[in-house]
Amino acid sequence: MKKVIFSLVATAGVLFTMLTSCYNDSSIRQDINNLYDIVRELQDKVNQANNNVAALQDIVQVLEGRLYITSVTETADGWIFALSDGRTPHINHGVSPVIGVRQDADGIYYWTLNGGWLLDDDGNKLRVTGEDGAPGEPGAPGENAIAPQLTIEEGYWYLSTDGGETWTQLYKATGEDGAPGDSMFQDVSSDDCYWYFVLTGGETIRIPRGLWGARSITAVPYYSDGALAAADGEFTLTFDVLPAESAAKLAALDNALFCLKVVYTVPVKSELSAKLPVLSKEAVDGTLLLTVDGSLLSESFFDGTTGASACLSVVDGDNVLSSGYFPLKYIDPYNGYSYVDLGLSVKWATCNVGANTPEEYGDYFAWGETEPYYEGNAQSDDLVWKPGKEMGYSMGWTSYKWYTDDDGFTKYNSDGSFGIVDNKTVLEAEDDAAYVNWGSPWRMPTSEEIKELVNNSSWEWTADYNGSGVAGMVVTSTVPGYTDRLIFFPGTGTFAETALWLGASSVLLSSTYAYEYNIYGLYVTPDGMTLNSSVFRCFGFSVRPVAE
Repeated sequence: MKKVIFSLVATAGVLFTMLTSCYNDSSIRQDINNLYDIVRELQDKVNQANNNVAALQDIVQVLEGRLYITSVTETADGWIFALSDGRTPHINHGVSPVIGVRQDADGIYYWTLNGGWLLDDDGNKLRVTGEDGAPGEPGAPGENAIAPQLTIEEGYWYLSTDGGETWTQLYKATGEDGAPGDSMFQDVSSDDCYWYFVLTGGETIRIPRGLWGARSITAVPYYSDGALAAADGEFTLTFDVLPAESAAKLAALDNALFCLKVVYTVPVKSELSAKLPVLSKEAVDGTLLLTVDGSLLSESFFDGTTGASACLSVVDGDNVLSSGYFPLKYIDPYNGYSYVDLGLSVKWATCNVGANTPEEYGDYFAWGETEPYYEGNAQSDDLVWKPGKEMGYSMGWTSYKWYTDDDGFTKYNSDGSFGIVDNKTVLEAEDDAAYVNWGSPWRMPTSEEIKELVNNSSWEWTADYNGSGVAGMVVTSTVPGYTDRLIFFPGTGTFAETALWLGASSVLLSSTYAYEYNIYGLYVTPDGMTLNSSVFRCFGFSVRPVAE
């Protein structure tokens, strides 16, 4: 096809050579300069028109979810769009025919011309993006998504739909009065939820802005099979947020805007789904940590007979930000033992080792031993002594696991006067009564963790906890946001000297060695709680586990 732009340039050059060889005429020079200006103006129109088509193609990629728009800036001659991949397409005012896009019934976006479908020579609609969402390469129209091309010849717009092989005349490149041609967009506007692109033909393309700048949220798997972990009680799910800086804005939204819907893969009687309340949110390094209440999940989910998938939706007005569905899996990380999160560095178990409820005393252990002194229930006086276990100060050392008459202490000692020195100051897992009896991640608290509990709680002694008849200490968190949470330490007494001394007080072992015969423990009496470093290692005390 003959291109008028280059023809005009060539003609102007010939005229200039012919005329200047004969005489010098300033009016003719001006005409030639005007001709050059027309050529440049037409070329600018063509470049801008084709840039507009490419920009519209980029916008459709955003619609299909492959990109997102970070900002739209209006300029004197159009709009500049900033895309998430760094591109900044520019659409100009008044430079092109009415080329637009429209989504057909098949969900695919196709090019339009003056409100109708833009067709190739075989009558096929032209896709805006290829099957993989990319613009595509020249080839079969409608499959590789060739963008329309525009040019101007002899004052008319020409259109190619086959990569420039053939061209079809459309209409004048300027109006009858010399006005510019039609603009691709009538208007670009936005609200808190969407960008609105109004094409000249009247169709509006609406692109979600996301919530407060968040374009997408994606669940972060906990297990290798892509599932996230759920629990019978509070549990936390992690979501990636794009762009990352929007995570903090989402975390600041009202919990009521968040909905975690769980759909059971095997129906639970008449129950097909559940909605879990969102308890709290936190933004960490571009992720959103969502703590939800799993107590509404079906029992059959926890016993493994029912599977489940979940979807997080954030709904603010007409805009919905959704993670899509992801599988949930229940693997009890605490082996069936319950805990209370007091807002401290560790979670505290609700009962002692050997107990099933907070009111039960549980078992009594020497420090560094994992079997209790006896079998039975101290609260019912139904005790059977373990073979080889003896009470009394001197006898207690004789039967203590980490002591011999010849060597003194054989483990956990820092003084050569008292035995073999290994300078171990914290119990190893194999010698930790909580870890051995309850399994990972349970363990005995360190002295620092006991001190943390003492310094971040209030205490009240009761003679009758919850009507059980058991006396003990009610310990309530003073950490902001956790002041409604508490644990109970029953007055278990101590295996000391020659017998079990049941009484108002109790001692709970730490995992930390202090010096010589002593380790750290939590003393609990009606007068309060203290961290004590004078707890004899060979006596029997209660163990209250903690977990990370």
